[in-house]
Amino acid sequence: MIEQLEDCNTAVCYFRYSSDKKEQVDNSEKRQMMEVKRFCANNELRIVWEGGDKATSGDKEKPQLRYLQKEIEDKQIVADCLVVYSWDRLTRRDIMNFAEDVKWISEAGLKLVLASENRVFDMSKTEDTIILSIKVAEANNYLKNLSKGVRSGLASKFADGTLGYARAPFGFDKDDEFGLVPNSDIELVPRIFDAALN
Repeated sequence: MIEQLEDCNTAVCYFRYSSDKKEQVDNSEKRQMMEVKRFCANNELRIVWEGGDKATSGDKEKPQLRYLQKEIEDKQIVADCLVVYSWDRLTRRDIMNFAEDVKWISEAGLKLVLASENRVFDMSKTEDTIILSIKVAEANNYLKNLSKGVRSGLASKFADGTLGYARAPFGFDKDDEFGLVPNSDIELVPRIFDAALN
């Protein structure tokens, strides 16, 4: 058992994945659940609640996380720690706003466990809170740079005429060279636009 969990017997487990696409469900949700449950078993933690938010972005409202928060604050659920797969499952809000998602964990006296890192944070300790703040800042900086890189790459492809389509727009099919050719639905396209504009 991890030393920081020696006084912990019970856990609540939270999962979140950001898309309802089958691949995301099969990979992200199942992986998170398996790793979090394995962590609890390895550290002799009895799971008293488990749940999660499906198809929910990390910077948006998370109904199941709010439900868990309320149940813990109302003493309907009593636990020693909150186990998540990774930090970004709880929040992707920026450094100035991430406390909205996590302050209650500290106020409830829960330890926060990141199963993917085999790491325990005591939210009542200043040094642990500072480390978490740095992790949030790093994660958000990574996402901003990633987003900027993707936008820049798409703009470059658009400018030189090589921007492809994952799926052809309505009224078109892809040809052998991944160009677009009109299909039998093309006659509906101007009618759809006219109806929308009217």
